[in-house]
Amino acid sequence: MASGLPVITSPYGVNRELVEEGKTGFHAAAEQQWLDAIRTLAGDPALAGSMGTAGRLKCESQFTLQ
Repeated sequence: MASGLPVITSPYGVNRELVEEGKTGFHAAAEQQWLDAIRTLAGDPALAGSMGTAGRLKCESQFTLQ
């Protein structure tokens, strides 16, 4: 997310808190969910761009290098 790219993560642990489903990325537990998320992002560059931007903004507002 800090790189300005949308993410696909497993829906466990801290990933559930960090990644906002459909806004900064997708959660995928099963193989088909991973494939669907990849296809969605690959097929919709505008969505991928907006998710990447939202993820970057979240990182900038909630985290620091320190």
